Amino acid sequence: MIYSIEQAFASEVTMDNHSAPGRSRRARPMRLKEIRLKLNGKALHFRSLDDFSFSIESRTSVPSKRFDELLDRTPNELRQEARNIKSVEKNLVDILEDALIETAVCGPAIRELGLQVFSGDHDWRQLMAELNELGDDFEAYKRLALIKYMQYLGARQEVLRIIYAMKNPDVATINEQIVERLGEEFDAGETALFDMGPRPDRDPTENPLERLPRGEIVRAHVLPGHALEMRFSSHAFRFVNSNGWALLGPHGLRFKLSEGRNTIGRGRANNISLGKEFRNVSRRHLVAEPVDDHMILLTDISSHGTFAPALHLERPAL
Repeated sequence: MIYSIEQAFASEVTMDNHSAPGRSRRARPMRLKEIRLKLNGKALHFRSLDDFSFSIESRTSVPSKRFDELLDRTPNELRQEARNIKSVEKNLVDILEDALIETAVCGPAIRELGLQVFSGDHDWRQLMAELNELGDDFEAYKRLALIKYMQYLGARQEVLRIIYAMKNPDVATINEQIVERLGEEFDAGETALFDMGPRPDRDPTENPLERLPRGEIVRAHVLPGHALEMRFSSHAFRFVNSNGWALLGPHGLRFKLSEGRNTIGRGRANNISLGKEFRNVSRRHLVAEPVDDHMILLTDISSHGTFAPALHLERPAL
């Protein structure tokens, strides 16, 4: 899949000092600042967000030493590790939601949460500490680092899922059968913890679904009158553009998209509230912004993932 962070981080931000007392400060565009960091005694200089993004991309994978360490853990220890990651992830998702939707600063929220929640792998803890020493003018770099760290957590969860399945092949097989029988209604136990249900892209003969990178805006192209098949976690949805963009769901559900940004999820505060019956859908799951008759911008901010056909997704020229 190809995607871009261009729309999310096209410019640096500064804070509006005229916000009402007690309210989150808002971000407004300003000229991008260069950034200088020091990690393990080495001075690093980044001239742009693209430069910074390229540099930390390698930190989103799980280092081999961590994989070897997880291989030695018992199934109970793997389950506890998965629970710990889910707990951290939930807190970070809340911070990211506020940063992307409410355009609030994320630096203070990260400091309040504590740097101990960040892994020592790839010097993530030190990197976040260095970034948090910088002022509010560097919020875009902090948001980008948070997005990449959550992608690292996703990779770590995938490693846990693989190792747990290796150690418990019977559990994985049973869960597969349960999900096949109960479909979208199943949401419990190891499947919820390790995402061990059927993978949305498991049929190689069809246009495979790929998980959208969390927090990064992706451009999706759909011809008028056609549908963009999606999965919000395990739930099937479609975006269509027929006399205006709409989201179609199970049992005849239809939601009209407004101009500008639409937040989609189980929570009532969303533009499109899906309801509590969609148990795997996050409180805030996806941001969708129609651009024209054939393009829509999508930003995944969920816990369990948003999936779309790879062939519909495109990286715009930077």
